[in-house]
Formats: sequence, structure tokens, C-alpha cells
Amino acid sequence: MRQDTIGWHLLLRGFLAPAWIQVQHAHLRMFPAPRQHLPQTWELTVTRLLLYLGVGIWKGRNNFIHGRDASERRECAREAVVRRTRDIYANPPMLLRRSPHPSEAPLTIRLTKSTCVLEAWAKQVIDQQARILELERQRDRERFGTILRFMTPPPLLDPG
Repeated sequence: MRQDTIGWHLLLRGFLAPAWIQVQHAHLRMFPAPRQHLPQTWELTVTRLLLYLGVGIWKGRNNFIHGRDASERRECAREAVVRRTRDIYANPPMLLRRSPHPSEAPLTIRLTKSTCVLEAWAKQVIDQQARILELERQRDRERFGTILRFMTPPPLLDPG
């Protein structure tokens, strides 16, 4: 079995294809290793190192996205919610009539709010967009029906 079959993304999770072990055995036949290096220890060592590499990459990614300590985490969260708020203002969504339009409060004033308030506001806007989309889908289903009517088999023709 080759690594393509298992998936290269699983290599960093320690899932090596048996072909790697066969290649290592062939390498050791051509270039014999000293006594202390046994093929079994090679398999364990490579697996352990790949796992350490995968965990290191994951930790580096998390540190980059979420920050290393609590203050960096707060800064990263604030940057993310400010970016989301600016996106909402740049592309104002269609909301329900009973809710205020995002541009009714100036962006500069809205950005002075706390991170929790901004997150709650952005979540409310996104939830309303999902509700409007669901209402439109429901209205279209009532108006046009579903695709299921086109998926019924045609009636049998009478040969006689």
C-alpha cells in the first residue's frame, strides 16, 4: 500500500504506509547500519518524530491564530471581531424589518464597544441572515415545489 492511498495528510499523524518500511529495509540491505540501529527502532523513531512534527505544526498554528498568552488571545479575538464588524459594514446584509440596519450606528462608535458586545452583535446579524435565508427557501418551496416531482419514474407505456 502506498502513502497516496492512505493520504499524505495522515503522515503527520503517524500513519505510515508499509511501503516506507520496505524502502527502509531495501536501504539497509544496500547500506548496512551499525548494530545499534535495528529496523524496528527505525519504524518507531520515524513515527514518533512525525507525530512530534505534526503536534509542533499544530501548536505553531494555534499560537499564530490565538496568541501565546491571555493578553495575545484577547488581542487576536478583538482583531477578529473588528474584522468581522468591518466586513458587515462593508457589505451590509439584508435584515428583518424589526432590527436596525448596521449603518444606523456609525462604525467608529460601534468599534468602541467591548469585544463581547461586538461578538454578540455580529452573531445576531449572522443569525438573522440565516433566518431570512430559511424564510426565502420555505417561500420558494411553497411557490415552486421541490425537485422531487421531477424524480418520479415516468409511467409505463401501454404496448398494445
